[in-house]
Amino acid sequence: MILILFIKLTSKKEINKTERLITTMEIKTIKKITGITLVGLTVLAMSAQSLTPQAIEDNTTHAETTKVATQDTKEEEKLPESKTEPENKVLEETVVPTETTKEEVAAAPAKEKVEPQTLKIKGNTIKWYTEIGQAGINADHNVATTWGGDFSPGRSTLIAGHDDGPMFQATKLEAGDVVSVFDKDGKEFQYRFLKKKNIPMVYDGQGSGFVEHVEDDQYLADVLDTGNFLNLQVCVEYNASGYKIMIATLEPMN
Repeated sequence: MILILFIKLTSKKEINKTERLITTMEIKTIKKITGITLVGLTVLAMSAQSLTPQAIEDNTTHAETTKVATQDTKEEEKLPESKTEPENKVLEETVVPTETTKEEVAAAPAKEKVEPQTLKIKGNTIKWYTEIGQAGINADHNVATTWGGDFSPGRSTLIAGHDDGPMFQATKLEAGDVVSVFDKDGKEFQYRFLKKKNIPMVYDGQGSGFVEHVEDDQYLADVLDTGNFLNLQVCVEYNASGYKIMIATLEPMN
């Protein structure tokens, strides 16, 4: 309470009056009331002498100046942190790879290796040979043979095989199906299903046969001797006098 009294003093007259009041008081009484020792009282009296109006004003100005300087210093210390944080964030965002980048650098899938002189029918690969005839396919029912010449994309070709081998897939062809033929160099030629027909045959006594009906003979001439069709032949029915062949005809796509 004594300290508050001294701060409020605004004139030398009041300060002197207070000093006289303090010096006339009993030391023991002051200690009992305020808890201030003799040494503390002396320091307090000295402080009161220095609290002139000019000193109070100077101290106030100095305190305010120090407070402003301290606030400026704190703001300057915080300023680099506020600038640095966004810059680091921008750097992190820049180096993060995007999904597009990952897709671009992904390795391309390896191209499927194909074997020359093969057919691909409904996912099944069938090896074919040039003119190995009836004896050739009888020896191995898993292969096929050209009939009437080698495969050529510039003209119609017939490839035949047995129905108890993979060539039976030719009987399942329907609209929209595509068959691939790979030549001797492994080059692919694609053909789209066009039509198919069952044709009765009569045994010739030599392990083969001939066409029973004239109209069917003409049909075969149209698909085998003209255009650039791919014809696939499979035997489908057998009887005492003969058998039937299924001819699937496809047109080129390229």
